Formats: sequence, C-alpha cells, structure tokens
Amino acid sequence: MLTIGITGHRGLHQKDNVREALRQVLAYYQAQETEIEALSALAVGADTLFAQEARRLGLPLRVLLPFAQAEYEKDFIKSGNLTELHLLLNTATEVQTVSATPTNEAERDAAYLACGQRLVQKADVLVAVWDGLPARGVGGTGAVVAYAQEQGKEIQYIKALRDDQTPKEEAAVLLGELDGQAIKYKSIFERVWIRGLVAGWLAVVFFAVGIAFKDTLHHQHHLLYALAVLEVLGVLVSWVLLEKFAKQRKVRFFTHRRDAEFLRSLVEFQKAGVAIPKLAKPQYQVSEMMRQQEAKMMANLPQKLNLAHAKRLVWSLAAGQIAYHQDTRIPRLHGHEHTVELLLKVIKWSFFGLVGVKFLLETAHHFHLHLPFEVTQWMPCLNFFVIVLPPSYAALEGVKYFGAWKQDIRTSKEIVARLTSIQKQVLDCKTEQILQVHTATLREILDYENGLWALQYELKEVESKA
Repeated sequence: MLTIGITGHRGLHQKDNVREALRQVLAYYQAQETEIEALSALAVGADTLFAQEARRLGLPLRVLLPFAQAEYEKDFIKSGNLTELHLLLNTATEVQTVSATPTNEAERDAAYLACGQRLVQKADVLVAVWDGLPARGVGGTGAVVAYAQEQGKEIQYIKALRDDQTPKEEAAVLLGELDGQAIKYKSIFERVWIRGLVAGWLAVVFFAVGIAFKDTLHHQHHLLYALAVLEVLGVLVSWVLLEKFAKQRKVRFFTHRRDAEFLRSLVEFQKAGVAIPKLAKPQYQVSEMMRQQEAKMMANLPQKLNLAHAKRLVWSLAAGQIAYHQDTRIPRLHGHEHTVELLLKVIKWSFFGLVGVKFLLETAHHFHLHLPFEVTQWMPCLNFFVIVLPPSYAALEGVKYFGAWKQDIRTSKEIVARLTSIQKQVLDCKTEQILQVHTATLREILDYENGLWALQYELKEVESKA
C-alpha cells in the first residue's frame, strides 16, 4: 500500500488550479500502483482539497487529527467548512489523534507541528502545496516540508500562493519562479543551439566526403546517395533546431531573466525601506505582471526610514552587481572569447598548412617527382579537410560575432564604473532626500543593465508568429 500524505497552506489563492494539480498527482500514482491510500489532517485549504480529490478517485482516506476532534472543529467554524470536515471524517477508513487537547496557543502550534511530523513519518510520498517560503510560525507548511526533506521523503511540490500573501512574500515567490524558468530555458536553449550547430557542421562533413572521395566512391552509388541524403538532413535539422526551437527558447530565457532582474531590484529596494523610484525612461517594455507587482510594492513601504540601515542595503545592492560583473560575467566572457580565438587560430593555420602541403604534392605529381608514397592516396583526405575547415572557421566567426563578447565586456566594465561611483555617493550621503536621489540613479543603472536582456526585435518577431 502506497501512502500519499498532504501538507499545504490553509488560505489558497486560485484554489481550482491547486485542486486540478492535486488530482493529477493522485492520478499519476494511481496509474502506477494497484493500492493507494490518502493521508490527511483535513485542515482547511490544501488538506481538505486533497481529501476531496482522493474521495472522488475512490481512494481510501486515513486521517490524522492534531488533537481531539471537538477542539479541532473550532478551526472550521469561521471558515464554514465544518460540514465538509464531518463528511470527510465519516468516509475515512481510520482516524487517529496525535496530541492531547491544547490549553494555550503554544501547545496548539506544537500539536500542529507534531501532527505534520507524524504524517511525514507515515507517508511514502508527501505532496506539498507550498509557496516556497519559510513557515510563518511553528507547524506551518514550510516546517513540515523541511522535516520531510530531512527524512529523505519523496516530495511532490505544487507551487501555490496563499490568499493572505503579503506583497513582499508574493514578490519572493514570483522571483523564485522567474529565476527557475530563466535557468530552465537557458539550459534548453544552449543544448538545442549546440545540437543545431553540430547538425550543420555534419552536413558540411558529409558534403566534403562526397566531393573529396568522389573518384574513390564513383562505383558505390548507394553510398554517394546516402551521403547526399545525410547532407540534406543535416541542413534541415540544423535549420529546424536553430530557427524553430533555439530562437524561441532564447527569447523566453531573456524574457524571464529580464523580469527576474527587474523584480530583484524592487525586492532589494523594499528591503532597504527606501521609496522605489519610478523610471524616467525605461529601457524596455515592462510586462503588465511586473507593473502590477511594482505598484503593490510601492504601496507597501515602511513609514519611517532607518537611514543607516537603508544606506548599507543600497550600497550592498550595488556591491552585489559589481561582484557579479567582476567575478562571474567578465571572466566568463573572456573565457568564451579566448576559447574561440584559440580554435580560430588552430583552424586558420591548419588550413594554410594543408593548402601548402596540397600544393607541394600537386607540384610533385605534375613534375613526376619520386615520392616515398602515392600522391593520389592522400589527395582525398587533404581535399576533405580543405573543404571542411573554411566553413568551420566561418561558423566560429559567426559564433564570435553573435556572442558580441568584446562589446559585452566593455559594457560590463562601464556598469561597474557607474556602480562604484554610486557606492561612494551612498557612503557620503547624509539625508534621506540625497539617498533617494542616489537610489533613483542606481535604479536607472540597473534598468540599463537589465535592458541588455531585452532583444526587442526577437520578441516582436516571436509575438508576430504567435
């Protein structure tokens, strides 16, 4: 018997989406196991939705109550879910009580935590309807998830916001999602892009084999035809991967990364407690979702500013961006540039050397000079490399051009210089008003940096095709 337990928030935003996700999780395990049971504490929210979906699928339901039912029912009076609690309890195959009846809030919270931990111990799989943030108090969803992770339990995560989510919490959840999506699409783009380049290069190789060894293979028509087919397939596969798949993933990566960095700057300004400055001239078209998030965060700032605290956090925000450019971005760009330059030199001098050898062999053959080997045996191989190397060189030059590494390095150094200047000004400022001016300048710099992700021509092209 596979036991699937549930932990999750009580007040949920977009309950229907959560319900559908729970149904899919249960159906997934139901398709693999002949015997499955659901395990729930039946708390308002995710626990109840999970139990309802288990009942709809005809699964047996076991219940763990944190304390006596009469006391537990007090949690359901305000929500109006008491009838549903009774219905689920009546259909349960087993009901267990974990702790004694609490006499104060501390004991109540401890009982919730003990119930969550007992549920984790009994479950083979834990479904976590969670926003990804730490628990607000003892016994919250975050605490139960942390315990399950410590126990090495299999966890199925369902991302969900609480209906009482603060703008700060909502921004943190959204930032995590955007970061995750950006990383995902970057990884997909890089894999598809590399495969597209390899497919194109293989098409050139097949073409070169067909040309260079044509005389040797002139009686093997099937092999020559196969090379021609592979050449065409290589070109088609390369075009499909680069044009239809890689480009779209690249745009999605840039879009999610741009939104993530836009939101990250808002989160950092909010932490500092400074008024989030409006952008005088945005570097790109901000999505409606980001505009709404910005408005929420602007409306939820502390009334009183701690100047020393705010200065430190604004300075640290600039320091973090400087460290990113100096320690990560610039060295990585230099590494890409150095690798491609080295490959270009190898290909260039190899080509010149092979052309020189080919010329000498052709000359020896023309003047009937005696050589210790038969010239014609080596000519196909030389012709193959002479044909393959120029397009390989051109492809790497294309990678170098589109990578624009030199320009990106210059841009990063300019941004570092501007951020360093802002740091000095923040350290010297004495009033809230002056700090606000420097904060506005810092946001303009961050927006300029973030605008580098916004490839408008690609976005418009993809949107026009959608």
